[in-house]
Amino acid sequence: MIRFGAFLWLFCGTAFAAEYRHVTLDNGREVLAEIVTINAEGMNLRLPQGNLIVPPNTPAIFAPLSAAEFEQQQPWKVAILPFGAVNTEDKAAATAAQFMALRVLEELSAVRPMSPIDIPIPGRDSDKRALAQCGMSLPCATRLGDSLGLDVVVMGQIDRDGTLHLGAVFVQSPAARKRVKIELHGAIMEHRDEIYRAQYNVLFIATPEKARPEPVVRAPIPVVTSPAERTKPAPAPERWQPPPQSALNRMAWAPVPGLPSLAQRDMAGFGAALGVATVGASVGVAVAGTATTSTAQFVTMSLLSSYTATVVANHLFGLSR
Repeated sequence: MIRFGAFLWLFCGTAFAAEYRHVTLDNGREVLAEIVTINAEGMNLRLPQGNLIVPPNTPAIFAPLSAAEFEQQQPWKVAILPFGAVNTEDKAAATAAQFMALRVLEELSAVRPMSPIDIPIPGRDSDKRALAQCGMSLPCATRLGDSLGLDVVVMGQIDRDGTLHLGAVFVQSPAARKRVKIELHGAIMEHRDEIYRAQYNVLFIATPEKARPEPVVRAPIPVVTSPAERTKPAPAPERWQPPPQSALNRMAWAPVPGLPSLAQRDMAGFGAALGVATVGASVGVAVAGTATTSTAQFVTMSLLSSYTATVVANHLFGLSR
């Protein structure tokens, strides 16, 4: 067994010649890793699942490893047990915490998460059901996890005072286990980032620096204007202008009583023109009734007299501005 401090001295001359190592840690766990950095703060090992930081002076044994052996590693088979709760009212929060932990496992590279019932070993349903009932018992999880060919078992529970315990154990090395406590305050969703970091922690994997960034609320981009534009007063609303005289002249000949007055917003003139046109039309119709001998003559004279009265009224009241 070589302590990390001694290994640092031995490795400095060969670190870049052979960067892969079979490392046996002090907790009995064996990892096939790529050496990333070695310094006074520790040794950074890259695993297919993420980075493992080994503190200085940690006892460890190192053996040669080829790049091919490193790349041929199989994904971890990780069973996540149902999260429990001592208090009935915390069961929904426990289920939500389990779902969040599962989402983290699903995002990790070279990790195959599953529930106990989904473990791909046929004919072992009794062991799968028993594993699901292990709760936070490490002997139960390691014994049944080894029987079912698992690498890691993840478990969780909310205790009586509202603290979430999130833990994991490496089945082949039971000493490689860790548990993180999260004191819950308010809704479980408010602890999403804590659960995210805890799930990395119990797997002995360094949490990515930019894990779960908070949503960025972007301020509106200011519009830069020149000094002249900043002091320029707002344009005044356009003032209404009456139609030109040529347009009013054409409107006066239209068979619509008071049309030129309406175009000029002269409601008094419109009323006078409408009254004169109506009286003139009525007189014309009465005259046509006594002076004609046929229906055609009556209709023709009535239309002509009405049109004449309208044109006269339009010229009289609509063109006098």
